[in-house]
Amino acid sequence: NQHALSANQVVCIPAKKVKSSTLSLNQYNQFVIKGLLTEVIISLEEFTGTAMPNLDYELIVNGEKYPGKLDGSGSLKVSIDADAKTGELVIYLDSARKNSLFWQLEFGALENVVDVSGIQARLNNLGYYCANENGQLDNSTQTAIRQFKAANGLPANAQIEPKLVEKLKQTYGF
Repeated sequence: NQHALSANQVVCIPAKKVKSSTLSLNQYNQFVIKGLLTEVIISLEEFTGTAMPNLDYELIVNGEKYPGKLDGSGSLKVSIDADAKTGELVIYLDSARKNSLFWQLEFGALENVVDVSGIQARLNNLGYYCANENGQLDNSTQTAIRQFKAANGLPANAQIEPKLVEKLKQTYGF
């Protein structure tokens, strides 16, 4: 966990720096203090598992636009406000920007890992395709569970059991 310290680590906090600014009297002045940032990392693949490299994108979070180009492995990495809850991602499939893919994003909105919808979301994010994240143990979810279990040394059945939940937590991070 990158946000936890071990017993032997040392934290160095730099001294505060004073910032001053000349203000005009009889005028409204506004200061904005930027908050904490977090990184959003998104990798895009075709349904076949092939990366979608070097495509232009635009990520919009809290009204701020982050344009860029996917790297050679079809990924983007952007630092955004840690308090952001929603965003939009547009991937342009051609240089004329006439064809695109669009997603509404929710940050920090993952269901609990013990719920079927939470399992579906994690499996989808790990590349094990579940048709829906609707909380129903449908055929695509059962297939994804079998595939995940087989790839992670668990009995390749479609049962939701503590070993599956624990392995998902370990693999996904929470």
